[in-house]
Amino acid sequence: MTLETWSSTPLFQLNKYSRKHRRPPFKKLTATHNMMGVKLRKDMIFVAKKKESSKEVRIKTERQRLIEVYKEIPVKEFKTAEKLIDNVAFMSITLEDLMDIINNDELVKTTVNASQTFMKEHPAITAYNKMYANFLKGIQQLSSLLPKNYGDLKPVEDSDEFLEFMNGKK
Repeated sequence: MTLETWSSTPLFQLNKYSRKHRRPPFKKLTATHNMMGVKLRKDMIFVAKKKESSKEVRIKTERQRLIEVYKEIPVKEFKTAEKLIDNVAFMSITLEDLMDIINNDELVKTTVNASQTFMKEHPAITAYNKMYANFLKGIQQLSSLLPKNYGDLKPVEDSDEFLEFMNGKK
């Protein structure tokens, strides 16, 4: 049962939620519901709709989070990394949406083609796998732009180990 159908379903009919489980927020009906065409009964309590933020808002939030994580990228390289951050934020939110689709649907779909019936994997699984590979490549590229000593407890100078070795032999 989806959240959209919850708004029109009385709480006592929702057997999915019991005292063992966490209940969704609910609200009592008021006179304004009667004006909207909802038939009121005294014993009815309806579940409130969950306010889902739009995909664009979620992408902006993820972008801000990534900018905070990768703020240590040098300024010159950060200008070129901004587009990569935008793409990684988009892929992250899209992967979440694809994961919801995969979790809520069957993994295998039955397809009928003329007289043949065969089973194939859900198209969202293919899209998820391809996008996840690209997402990991984007994260790798962003991480490679960070300074060498990022995340260390003590700062380390970028130095050439070969030159140190050669200077130490003299």
